[in-house]
Amino acid sequence: MASPRSLDYHVEMEKHYYSVPHRFARAEVEVRFTART
Repeated sequence: MASPRSLDYHVEMEKHYYSVPHRFARAEVEVRFTART
């Protein structure tokens, strides 16, 4: 799932926020999650 980033380099996934490395702050990132992660 692609997720848009905010300017503070966090992604939102199911109402939770996760940080990404600074170098990905303005890049499109792929978010993967499972029931165990």
